[in-house]
Formats: sequence, structure tokens, C-alpha cells
Amino acid sequence: MKRAKYKSEIITNNLCIRRSSIFNNPKYKYNMFIYKKVLQEHGATNFRIGHYGGHFNQPTVLIFDNIKAKRVTQALSNLPEFHDWGCIVDEVTWDLSHAITYTED
Repeated sequence: MKRAKYKSEIITNNLCIRRSSIFNNPKYKYNMFIYKKVLQEHGATNFRIGHYGGHFNQPTVLIFDNIKAKRVTQALSNLPEFHDWGCIVDEVTWDLSHAITYTED
């Protein structure tokens, strides 16, 4: 069995797209609906919304499972907000007891 060299090459549960300073630009919006649609097409499942870091004073982020972090960045790289700089994908290491299921279609 071949082992993955990098963590981004492993299918992981509880990943999120971090909100970064790119969203300070008024022409870009953290659009969970679009992100969910694109990631579903690439195999991600179990979408939830939670506060980054589990802290209520932090912005909400989209959390999802069953996809490689590397695949997430490839899938989202064609969107205008991530085209130049890419997106930041983090592993969720905080308590998800307050995260809610994201069902908007």
C-alpha cells in the first residue's frame, strides 16, 4: 500500500474553507451555496456550517467531509475569488457540537 506524502493527499473528514482577507474585497463573497455545489460534484459530503475555531466571535465557515484537501483547492481554483491566490483549506480540530447541517439547495 502506497502512503501519501502530504496530508493534503489523504481523504479527510472535517475540512473547511477558511475565510481570508480576500473576502475584504467587496467584489468577492464567501458563497457557501456555490462552494457546496462545486464540492459535491467532486465527492464531498456531510456539509455543515460552524464558527471558525468553534468561537462564536469568528465568522461562519463551510465544513465538509470525504474529500482530499488538494482536491478542494483544485475544484475551487476556477472560481474568481480563488483564481489568483487559491483558497485556504483547514482541517477542523475544534468541537463541532454547535455546527448545523447545511441543506440550502
